[in-house]
Amino acid sequence: TPDGAKVEYVQFGRGPVSVVTIPGAGDGLNTVRKAGLQLAILYRKRWKQCRMTVFSRRIPYPAGFGVAALAKDFVFAAEQLGVKTAVWELNSAGGPVGQQVAFLVQGMVLTSTLHRMNGLTRSTIDRWIEQVQAGEWADLMWDTVQRTYTEQRARRYRFIKPLLPILARPSQYADRFVNLLQDLYPVDHTAQLPQIICPVWISHGAADQVIPVEVAREADALLPNSSLTVYLEYGHGNEVENPAYSNDFLKFVSQFG
Repeated sequence: TPDGAKVEYVQFGRGPVSVVTIPGAGDGLNTVRKAGLQLAILYRKRWKQCRMTVFSRRIPYPAGFGVAALAKDFVFAAEQLGVKTAVWELNSAGGPVGQQVAFLVQGMVLTSTLHRMNGLTRSTIDRWIEQVQAGEWADLMWDTVQRTYTEQRARRYRFIKPLLPILARPSQYADRFVNLLQDLYPVDHTAQLPQIICPVWISHGAADQVIPVEVAREADALLPNSSLTVYLEYGHGNEVENPAYSNDFLKFVSQFG
């Protein structure tokens, strides 16, 4: 960045459609460089159709930095890589950041995200911050699993729950994670959404326990060129565990190829 902070990224795929992905709050604890292999596997269906660039938030990430300043980081980094006008996929906490750059991009995908703070998301963030500050890493990990995934998928992780006090270790980026979450409290882009004219696809799980689906429906009503897909059986981890998401994503981005 111009002020010397580091923005990590990973790239893969050789398709005709350039896609920039901004991940959710989990990026605060584990940057995309460390999660590169996991991301490559997650997005493997996109390799033939997309050229993926996945960004992490800056290091260091100071308190009170704000989503508008963070958006400038990503625009600067995208310009250096020649992907600024790509289709931007904005996951969860990445949504408010990407909404700041909508006037630059070809299209946007808003998945499991928000344009304004709400009671459910606020109480979830409060809880996660309290768990980090109390050093309750095992509780944070399990709470995240339960709030993110369907009951069927969460059940797969129950065998490791007794081991979490041993496996869960403090992250070197604990402050970064907290600062990232706190920057979401004042977010309200309600007035900005009607000004976003690029094509937007909104996807959301009806059972989302972090950001209620009503927020996605409100965004769809405010955006002048959007479509909304609500997946009835999925929650906040919809883009990870729902096979239909990848197919619907590729259908949307195909118009830009």
